[in-house]
Amino acid sequence: MLARRKAFGHATSLTQRYSPRALQTLAQIMTDMSTSTSARVAAAVAILKFGRDAMEIEDLAVRIDALERKLKGGASQGKGQFGMNDGEPRQLGGGTEGTNN
Repeated sequence: MLARRKAFGHATSLTQRYSPRALQTLAQIMTDMSTSTSARVAAAVAILKFGRDAMEIEDLAVRIDALERKLKGGASQGKGQFGMNDGEPRQLGGGTEGTNN
């Protein structure tokens, strides 16, 4: 189990490290008119999917955070529907994106 967690942690670290480069590559493919239409469409779809997935994860993180605070009695008045200021971003992963953890 520990080896599996370590391997997963390493994979997560690599994902964080190479995500910007992967997105740049997809954007280059998408905007390169000499590339086949199917490759440009596939790159565009991937970018849209990753963006949507990131928004869904962010939304879930905000909701989970609000529920945890509510369970601990920390929900405050004057906040948004889920106990947070509307539009307040939350950084996942402890702010380690783009680093080699």
